[in-house]
Amino acid sequence: MLFKKIIYIFLLLLLRDVQVGNCDCGLFAIAFATAVAYGKDPSQCNFDQAKMREHLYKCFSGRKLLPFPENIAILIKNNIQSSTDDIAVHCYCRMPELKDVPMIECSSCFKWFHVACCHDSITDEQLKELDTMWCCQVCQ
Repeated sequence: MLFKKIIYIFLLLLLRDVQVGNCDCGLFAIAFATAVAYGKDPSQCNFDQAKMREHLYKCFSGRKLLPFPENIAILIKNNIQSSTDDIAVHCYCRMPELKDVPMIECSSCFKWFHVACCHDSITDEQLKELDTMWCCQVCQ
């Protein structure tokens, strides 16, 4: 088809260089999730990595997850970079096109769908033919 209408989602990523080394990813994930649970913006956190493991151990021992210790002396605004990306989303699932995942275009609305998301409405014969006419559930 010549015309393809694509819907995009907009992502704003705040990139921070906060982790030293490559073995504390899970620890930082728990710390960021805890910050969110306590109503804090994780992009504004500057965790004290040297104290994080001991803090998590104490939280587990006490059976209560508390906010992680932070380095207050470091100015956070100097460490934040921002980046934006537009990602085209398709299908009923509103997910992007995925590598090695077959898609099919609706012959009526010209929107693209993951074959796995609409397997009930696509026959094996339609999938085998390149010029197949197929309509999504909305257009049927």
